[in-house]
Amino acid sequence: MQIYIPAFALSLLLAALSVARPKESGFNNKPQPFLYCLSGIVLVAVLALREGVGTDYYDVYVRNYNIIAAGGASRFELGFTLLIKTLLFLGFDYHSLFFVCAALTVGLVYLAIYTQTNKTLWALFIFMVGGLFFATTNMVRQAISIAILLNGLPFALRRQPLPYFALVALAASFHLSAVIFVVFYFLTDWRPYSIKSVIVLAITVMFAGSIVSQVLIIASRYSSQVAAYMNNEQLSQTFLVEGNYDLADLLICAFPLIIYFYTAKNIQNSIYYHVVSYSLLYLFVGVLSCILSGKVFLLSRMAAYFSPFCILAVPQLFDAIDDAGLQEGLLIKMVTVVFFCCSCYYLFGILNFSNVLPYVSVFDKL
Repeated sequence: MQIYIPAFALSLLLAALSVARPKESGFNNKPQPFLYCLSGIVLVAVLALREGVGTDYYDVYVRNYNIIAAGGASRFELGFTLLIKTLLFLGFDYHSLFFVCAALTVGLVYLAIYTQTNKTLWALFIFMVGGLFFATTNMVRQAISIAILLNGLPFALRRQPLPYFALVALAASFHLSAVIFVVFYFLTDWRPYSIKSVIVLAITVMFAGSIVSQVLIIASRYSSQVAAYMNNEQLSQTFLVEGNYDLADLLICAFPLIIYFYTAKNIQNSIYYHVVSYSLLYLFVGVLSCILSGKVFLLSRMAAYFSPFCILAVPQLFDAIDDAGLQEGLLIKMVTVVFFCCSCYYLFGILNFSNVLPYVSVFDKL
């Protein structure tokens, strides 16, 4: 963590300076672009300058980059394949791929934060310690896909189908599983604080596992990627026993939902209530995916899509809590800091998910 902690501290400091206007409203302001961009560049540098950090770094991305460079077929989706071929056309080696992917992921996450919440520091804090930043070292394509989808939320809420579905299609061109987000456009009126959500949860837990399994069996006949995941079905129990992302995503998705249910009656008159409810829908589906991933291994890959929505959902929830003047607001925020810091340290510092430790830079290989 010798690299990550100082980088996070510097990035948050620059972000704090970008939003600090004490005479106005403290730190709840839109960032000044220059310092805000510098904050993001720090994180891009950490991701872009790594060498061999991330489970799939060599086995998936470097190996397939070299295969495509040699004229072989690509196993990746269209968008990611075009990105690789563009870099090869320009004469760059595989290091350029990680640089561009880091810039895309961090840049798009920063854009979503800038446009969708005033609590910039909270959003960046959760981006750094909530799992997505470290998972980006391994889920390179999926991280770009997630970052694109984060920017689609406003279009769904404003009922603008063309830009929303365009972003889903773009996200799917980097990781095909993003197509599941088509259905979220039709669920903007969903409310988690209702008996209906409990019924949906019960039915899903009882029946969805077998239904999804059958759908995936059919899909595996037409998609080599789905077939590969189906062949790894037996690994799901090992993953669950070892407490990997299934359990981690379950806890991270569930935590804001617990806060929501605790505060819902107090914040339902807030101007932020509708936005918060829709953001929490993604976390609710993430919880369901984690519960079912023991039966359907592919859902553990899907579940990784949902916990990153905490980046927007938690700050929006805090906006609603502040707007409602809830007395327990400060305590809730303190508990949130402890939860995310502890989960991050345990998952990535102790269990070393995604093989983020030790950090090795390209300069160490020179």
